[in-house]
Amino acid sequence: MALKWPDKNPDQMEDFSVDWSRALRSGETISSVTWNINDTGVNSATPIDGIQVEYPSGLTNTDTVATIRLQSGTVNTKYRVSCIINTSSSRELVQLVYLRVTEGA
Repeated sequence: MALKWPDKNPDQMEDFSVDWSRALRSGETISSVTWNINDTGVNSATPIDGIQVEYPSGLTNTDTVATIRLQSGTVNTKYRVSCIINTSSSRELVQLVYLRVTEGA
């Protein structure tokens, strides 16, 4: 099931997170995180369809939460963001999130 983050203002830089604590098994932690925006891998500071990731410092995680820092964005656009984690138990989990950019957010 996809989640929805609060709308983003294109003029602001904001952090968005996925809390994996409910999906992780007892003692399991996040080993690595991969982000995609509109099915494009986030691997540089190059904007993806108008939205930009603060790369690499804006990609962080704890043992249970993955965070991405986003700036810009095209007004009235809905972005499809996927957060893919690998866990300490060698499981791969995927969470899809939608983010809309609006002027009034």
